[in-house]
Amino acid sequence: MAERGPAPELATARCLENLIDPSRPLLLAVSGGSDSMGMLLAFHRTVTGAHPGIRISAATVDHRLRPEAADEAAAVAALCASLGIDHRILPWISEKPSSGIQAAARLARYSLLADEAGRIGAGAVLTAHTLDDQFETVQMRAARQGDTDAFGSAGMAPQMLFEKKTWVVRPFLNCRREDLRHYLKAQGVDWIDDPSNADPRFERVRQRSKTSLDTSDEREFLRRTETAAIMRGDRAELVAAAIDAHASQWRCTLFVMRDDGTLSQSLFAEAVAELIALAGGLVYPIAGPKMVKLQTFLDEAKPGSRLALGRCIVMRRAGNVLIWREDRGFTNLIVEPRGAGLWDGRFRVENATDRPVLITRTAPMTDSEDLDVPDAATPSIAAAACSALPRALFASLEPGESRGGWPGIQPIPVIARYDTFLPVFERTIGVALTRLLGLKPYPAPPLATVNLDRMMRQ
Repeated sequence: MAERGPAPELATARCLENLIDPSRPLLLAVSGGSDSMGMLLAFHRTVTGAHPGIRISAATVDHRLRPEAADEAAAVAALCASLGIDHRILPWISEKPSSGIQAAARLARYSLLADEAGRIGAGAVLTAHTLDDQFETVQMRAARQGDTDAFGSAGMAPQMLFEKKTWVVRPFLNCRREDLRHYLKAQGVDWIDDPSNADPRFERVRQRSKTSLDTSDEREFLRRTETAAIMRGDRAELVAAAIDAHASQWRCTLFVMRDDGTLSQSLFAEAVAELIALAGGLVYPIAGPKMVKLQTFLDEAKPGSRLALGRCIVMRRAGNVLIWREDRGFTNLIVEPRGAGLWDGRFRVENATDRPVLITRTAPMTDSEDLDVPDAATPSIAAAACSALPRALFASLEPGESRGGWPGIQPIPVIARYDTFLPVFERTIGVALTRLLGLKPYPAPPLATVNLDRMMRQ
């Protein structure tokens, strides 16, 4: 392990030394800005000097939002060519939304990088988020939530799984942006300043103009984020164990959390909140006032009581808490031939036919229908849960066809909270949910050390 040297190279060395599978290449996301250009040079120098067996490639996403972006991407390509690093320009050619452009660009960027990582067989995509970015993230979350809890104070995860298959690693979360700029200046390398980084329409820019991380506060901020990250990971392990031991499901639509008194009230509530997010197809967790409402219900509700929360019905019944999708807010989906779509945030539907398919909710059932009702439920509860399942119909009928459901299309359960972005802190919960649903588990992260902040100061 390197003991001295520029901060970017130290961070790079510690990242490379913690790779579980160094035989797979690494894909560096390089925009041309100072952070990613510093990462490019640091990895090139460190790999060349100390880890010649590790292969690195680079990619630049051209969002096609500014005319000059193409020339900037070409400049990165030229630098990579001079360093002997494989590079590709990845254009975002889809139609751009009229609002929420930054969120859409972020999703498109990760998708393009993930596709490129898959093409070259990369073990991870590396991004150059810095300590400055981490500080801004924590401050923005505090402003939104009114306080910083263990979730927000941990900031960005050092490793994040994108769309269940591509790990994104952030090796520079303990490096200041100024460290990277000094590093580039020392080597006579220039960078590009993206004008969007000064556009006050964007939340991060506004936060940056309000406050920045003072040098004297760096060590304390790193200590707080590390402590919060450890707490977040430890708590996730407890929640995952609670789900494994106490949760069950029926037809991927009715979820049961057994309450035998062995779990603390707060831990039981957190496990139930995860099941609500799963049953309701929620991308964001139950938190803040909604979590207080759930905790109060679980602590005080009598058997038979119900609570509507997170697009779900939560019910106390005979030593169990039952959760199922509430009967409202369903939207139909058309899946084109040979295409796929996400229905209700809960099921992915693949259409292997050569005709458009309509995905709608199952028709409401009656209690008299023959259902294999689980012990924890009643026929009416099972019927209500079943009516929230998808069914597939041909969008248009051929002569002589009836409107009955077409059984050849099987829905695949989706974990909306984690399938797109899974922070390494919560991977244990995600894996517990895959076990509950009988799905393939999320892959292990590429670095042996989960908390990079801690690793970088070892």
